[in-house]
Amino acid sequence: MEAFCFGALFRPSRLARIFRPAGKIDLKKEVENHFNSGYPLYRHRCTIQTEENILNFYISMTEENMEPFTVVYMRRTGGYGEENAALMRRFKDWARENSLEDATILAVALDDPLRTQDAKCRYDVCMRCPEDGRADLSQVRVRAFAGGKYAVFLIPHTAEAVGAAWRECFLALADGGFALDAGRPVVERYPRALVERRLCEICVPIL
Repeated sequence: MEAFCFGALFRPSRLARIFRPAGKIDLKKEVENHFNSGYPLYRHRCTIQTEENILNFYISMTEENMEPFTVVYMRRTGGYGEENAALMRRFKDWARENSLEDATILAVALDDPLRTQDAKCRYDVCMRCPEDGRADLSQVRVRAFAGGKYAVFLIPHTAEAVGAAWRECFLALADGGFALDAGRPVVERYPRALVERRLCEICVPIL
């Protein structure tokens, strides 16, 4: 099954705009200040507008501490959109050519499109660097992945579920009592075994 790319349809929601400052954030207070209403009332309005309870966009949520590791990656620079999906396809072609189609693919939007010009927004598609030395690295680059603590949301591998995840994941963090780490990007994760079951993950950095 073709991996769907979160970044291909990501457009920052009104909510996402208030969760960008670095450091620890009180999400519930930010919501109340931004919308001039109590947090429970805002959640009720969200439920009516999306026709789903905001806690139901995901199948499960777990905490995970990712260790740092080295990745091979391809990068495009430009406005986030359909070209990100094209980069995903090109990276998967490279993976197949190097017998790496079973590896977990990560996709990372490195820049905030609300604060960065479209022409300078970077988007990486990557995987853990192969250790056997047999892969042709001439078409990819190598860099470090910092890792850290994440809230990992397991979601259906559909455009509708992905859109809901980007809209609602920050509120779900607040409901779970987590603090967003706005200094690290959200990671899209595509383990082969999950993709084959029409599932994928969105990993949101937390403190």
